[in-house]
Amino acid sequence: MKNLFSFSLMILGLPLWMSAQNVNTAEVTSNSNYTRMSSVYVVGAANENIDDSEDVKGSAYLYPNYKLGSILRNDEVVTQNVAIKYNVYNDLFKGKINMTAPEEQAHQIIKSKEYKIRIGNELFMLGDDNTYYQVLYWGDKGSILKKHSKTYYESVQATTSLTRTSPARYKDKHIYVMIDASGNYKEVPSSKKKFLKLFGAQQDDVKKFVKDNKISLSKDEGLAKVFEYYNSL
Repeated sequence: MKNLFSFSLMILGLPLWMSAQNVNTAEVTSNSNYTRMSSVYVVGAANENIDDSEDVKGSAYLYPNYKLGSILRNDEVVTQNVAIKYNVYNDLFKGKINMTAPEEQAHQIIKSKEYKIRIGNELFMLGDDNTYYQVLYWGDKGSILKKHSKTYYESVQATTSLTRTSPARYKDKHIYVMIDASGNYKEVPSSKKKFLKLFGAQQDDVKKFVKDNKISLSKDEGLAKVFEYYNSL
């Protein structure tokens, strides 16, 4: 995997374990929320280039509907309890003041390393390649991130009686990236044996932890638990 971006703990300013408890979530009033939201918007409407036809299979978004979330600047909450949606295909977030606000009031959120975006309990940050990554676990010894992507396939019309029409569709894809203590990173291999080698001299400890706790390495939660354990060794 090419060196698309490099990570620095100092630059990111992320704590060891990024969770709701680690973030300053002081109460924000609706009025101040409106003001704060306007400060994190790109001027103009979101620059989306998607096929939102009714017959398209799948979605350009991580979730088809808006979800409540918050926007952080340098790990301090700028605004919370606002409606946010992640357009994975165009790699942009858009938000509006609340869930009932019309779509015309939705705007793109500024794409900057200063800002991190939380949808529910999922945290997203921007890498040096100017694309978003989901933070599954962040630790001193090792961190695990998830990169979402979508591929769009146009509709195909049947040309003979032996072929059939296929509707346009979005196909989901993701990869996992490990970041070590020195800021080096590797795409996490799907092979369990190769995955365990990422932990070097402590791979036997991690292997036992995975086996004893019946951890699924194909799930976000399982990978987060593995890295939480690894950082505790």
